[in-house]
Amino acid sequence: MTYSPSNDGFDEATLIVRSDDAANRTVDVPVLANGDQACIVVSDEEGIDFGQRFIGETHPKTVTITNCSQREDLLVNGIDLLDHPDILGFERYTLTDQVELPATILPQESESFVLNYTPIAYTPENNSACDDPEGCELPDGAFLEILSNDEVKSPLEIEIRGIGTDNHCPTAVARARVQGGSTPWRS
Repeated sequence: MTYSPSNDGFDEATLIVRSDDAANRTVDVPVLANGDQACIVVSDEEGIDFGQRFIGETHPKTVTITNCSQREDLLVNGIDLLDHPDILGFERYTLTDQVELPATILPQESESFVLNYTPIAYTPENNSACDDPEGCELPDGAFLEILSNDEVKSPLEIEIRGIGTDNHCPTAVARARVQGGSTPWRS
């Protein structure tokens, strides 16, 4: 028998054994998998990308931790921000509405907290990578580290990226006419 899970959740099946035993021609054997271990899933686990955000404003993003186990409690022992080895800007990120640690998340339940990004204007005075006296749009990076009792995914490190901008997007204005009409329509 082989097992190839399609997700992190609990799986169950029945193995049916048939034989020529007159007393028990068929025996059903329950098969359980992935159910007796803690299991963590985090929103945006592949990476949190704030994209371009306005300089000087705080931009929140809710991060949700889910216990994907069917039976075992998920114990979250730590949620921290770490320096990114390749990108500066760790200080631009903060955690609020923090989960009280250590936290116990029951099977199939979730807890959330808020990750904030507050970009600043970079100049040659505050960042050596910026050589434009009018300012530079440089990426900010960090890692979110979550420690838990999930034996496979602890510590779980999620890359965080964002970039500050002072470029406010324009508001589109359009005009149109209904064919055969003379009054323009405006949005």
